[in-house]
Amino acid sequence: MRVEYQRQRCALSDETVQILKDAGQAASDQVLAEWIAGAQEIIKPQKKRLANIGKNFVFSFPIPVLQVSEIDRHPNWMQALKKVNDSINSIPDPRHEARRADDAMTIVGFLDKELWLRKEQRDPLKKLVYDVIPEGGVSPRSDNPVVDVSMLLLPLLEVAEADLTFLTAQQLAVWKGLKQFFDCTPRPARLINPGTDYSLPTELLR
Repeated sequence: MRVEYQRQRCALSDETVQILKDAGQAASDQVLAEWIAGAQEIIKPQKKRLANIGKNFVFSFPIPVLQVSEIDRHPNWMQALKKVNDSINSIPDPRHEARRADDAMTIVGFLDKELWLRKEQRDPLKKLVYDVIPEGGVSPRSDNPVVDVSMLLLPLLEVAEADLTFLTAQQLAVWKGLKQFFDCTPRPARLINPGTDYSLPTELLR
């Protein structure tokens, strides 16, 4: 789907399309193989445990979710994109703007739970959040238990408080209070929570 999208968007030549297809296939195969290998490493000791317990015992164990976004970060795919860089990057990608806009709305929704935003405050806050989101949006992380928190890092750390003039004094105090939940020096940022130390994805940050 990645290759077909780029073919339609940029009117790529058959040669360029083949370069991307080969790289995409190689990246997909390796990402899948690594996921299978990791899952098998988790399953092996559980099989031994089940054999020792007996057949009439039921238990469950977590298998990491296969992250399709790993394909986008795979060296094979990234090197192929570099080869066809001029053909692709010379044309603006409408998906990037759409994904950034969607992510901005999601993050503002998270903040609204704490700030109780008024109607006239949502648009200026969404604009500030949009401006600090990386091009292409935030990579989905369905296996990350603190993905919502990591997305909040973007505005909390990158938006200047001087730009939040549309917030009330009470809302600004809540904003500052949210920042206190994070230890961000040095990076990677950490969520401060008694008995818990989650390492948050720093690629969200510029």
